[in-house]
Amino acid sequence: MGRNLLPVLILLALGGQASAGDFPKSGEAELINYAMIHEFMTIDGAGAGAFGAGQYSGVVRNVAGSGPFDKASIICSENWTHLEGKWSRTGACITTDEDGDQMLSTFGRGQNNLVSGTGKYAGITGTFSFVSSTRLHEAPREMIPVITHIKAKWELK
Repeated sequence: MGRNLLPVLILLALGGQASAGDFPKSGEAELINYAMIHEFMTIDGAGAGAFGAGQYSGVVRNVAGSGPFDKASIICSENWTHLEGKWSRTGACITTDEDGDQMLSTFGRGQNNLVSGTGKYAGITGTFSFVSSTRLHEAPREMIPVITHIKAKWELK
């Protein structure tokens, strides 16, 4: 019986993978990131301001339950400043999907862009916006667990 199921399991596994031809040439998606922020450097300027650096890593899920960018991992590097009561963050992220295809995005100063990719994401451009971000609770070692709601819009060129 196990031998008869093997071809079916292989076909199901291959059928579930999206190829470059299956990925929509343009579209929009609502995503949820479940992540940990690790603030590994903070410099306090004794009242003049502060700056630091951190890493954001986690898992991306499509709100629809499947579709573009679902079940992907994400890792980001960020720098931040806090000057005259205003926060600023800039950075870049690599999102890797189940097939190993990757997408690079950048963020900061009001610009949140999808800028390049490999495999099905080759030629991707677009934007994304942060809808909300919820800090879950205190965690050890400068770790901050967060859930972030994002809307993305893209086009393949």
